[in-house]
Amino acid sequence: MLKLLLALICSFYLLPGSAQKNYGVSQDYYIYKNNRNSIVPLVYYETKNHWYSAARYNYEEDQTLSLQLGKKFSKHGIVSYSITPLAGWLSGKFNGMSIGTQAQMDAGKFSLSTEPEYCVQFNHPSTRFFYSWSELTIQASPLFYTGLALQATRENEKNLTADPGFVLAFSFKNFEIPLYFFKPSSLHYFITGIHWRLIK
Repeated sequence: MLKLLLALICSFYLLPGSAQKNYGVSQDYYIYKNNRNSIVPLVYYETKNHWYSAARYNYEEDQTLSLQLGKKFSKHGIVSYSITPLAGWLSGKFNGMSIGTQAQMDAGKFSLSTEPEYCVQFNHPSTRFFYSWSELTIQASPLFYTGLALQATRENEKNLTADPGFVLAFSFKNFEIPLYFFKPSSLHYFITGIHWRLIK
């Protein structure tokens, strides 16, 4: 089944009109206070017609591969925004499906983004969770931006839990190195990585 999904996502790139528009790779490192660390790689691709696809590992669940497909809708102006509804397939420790979106709004040096996602397990429909990652940042200079970050999780209809934090990211040409600190009063955990993207 996994090989079939990979074949489908590869064939998606060959559809007419799918000239390269925006693509990139990233490698994030989640470093926890209790030494339960993890690596989260991501590869994404957006066509000329704004069809979006992505593959990532260890994000929704440890040892789980997720594939996502969607289409971006955007408008540029004094206030710019983009919305990308997504549907996904998860395989590994968590086998199921997801629905979600990526949304971003930019006004001058300020940017607000959020990525909510709802996942359901195939064999155990009662095993499901909601997760979102949101950021409010300011582009302090061409070389870096900083701001607030928030992760929110709700598992199996339990109460929503939130992890606040802040972000500082450095950028150079097509590369970006972010640093996230969550629950900063106790340095509960932080995330760093390296991101590369190219827009044509």
